[in-house]
Order: sequence, then structure tokens, then C-alpha cells
Amino acid sequence: MTTAIIRNGRIVDGTGAAPVAGSVLIESGTVTAVGTEADARASESIREIDATGQTVMPGLIDTHCHLSFDDAGSNAEIFHQRRNALSALVASYNARKLLRAGVTGLLDPDFSA
Repeated sequence: MTTAIIRNGRIVDGTGAAPVAGSVLIESGTVTAVGTEADARASESIREIDATGQTVMPGLIDTHCHLSFDDAGSNAEIFHQRRNALSALVASYNARKLLRAGVTGLLDPDFSA
């Protein structure tokens, strides 16, 4: 994993506190410093990401998500008439959409391994 610093973003820490402008230092996939401490600890050689005009925040969690659902006409179509391969393709497509929207954790109550 690489080390990177995200600069100039609006930081939401997930605690309910108001957003603050600043930097976030990430080392080996873990946030290790925020704000002026992140700026002070960052070396010149690390990857820098400019988040001007953007929000930096923890990943969102969707606690009730149906990845394999789409524009089906009925529950019977979703649960009984679809082949597993189509359900897998729909779920893959929907998972990518969720990840792009900032969802990094989810629970799909219909999924069974």
C-alpha cells in the first residue's frame, strides 16, 4: 500500500461535528492524521490528491440493500424466473454503482452463499 495525502477537502469525520477544511494523511490504507498534523507529517515524496471542492468522509454503510434487484415486473420474476447468472450480473452492476456513490459496506438480506 502507498502513502497519500488528500489536501484541500471538506472533511466530514462521521461524528456529527461540522465539516472542516483540511488534509487527510493515509498510510498503508489507514487514516493516520487529519488537519495540520497530516500536513506536518506528510513528506514531499508521497502521492498528493487535490480534493478542492469535494468532500472527504468515511465510507457509507447501506444496511438494507438488494443488489440483484432491478426493474423486474414482479417478485416472481426476481426470485423464481431468473437464472442465477443474470442475478449475478445485475448484482455486480449495482455493487459498482453503490461503490461509486460512497457505499463501502452493505447488508443484502436476500443473499445466500
